[in-house]
Amino acid sequence: MIRESTGQTNKRVAEQMEAAERRHSPRVKWESAIDRPSNPERVAERYFLPFVRATFKEKRNTRCYYELGAKSLLAFGKLAEAELDKITGETIAGYVAKRQHDGLAVSSINRELQALRRMSPLPSNGGKRTRRYAACV
Repeated sequence: MIRESTGQTNKRVAEQMEAAERRHSPRVKWESAIDRPSNPERVAERYFLPFVRATFKEKRNTRCYYELGAKSLLAFGKLAEAELDKITGETIAGYVAKRQHDGLAVSSINRELQALRRMSPLPSNGGKRTRRYAACV
């Protein structure tokens, strides 16, 4: 696939050409949502949802999955207003209790929480903040 997009027969040369193209692309500006912790609402609107729309442009179901998950999470006030790095188990437990009261199955709630995990800037690699989102320019 890489060779087709560049017209090269050598895989390594094609990979180098695509890497150079990505570095110099004026359409996508890489920003770090991590440097300044923020609430999920701000991160979703400014970084996560544009990232999802750009990444899953051709995959409608995946795009809708993350958009609806983010929408459900942001509808819960305590979760939407909390800082991302200050969201506790109690906040998530409150969200889970509300969604169970609304009649959702545990698996559906877990799928909504997966959107929060994708949105969250804190990976499990020793607390280092590394996730980056593409903000469309």
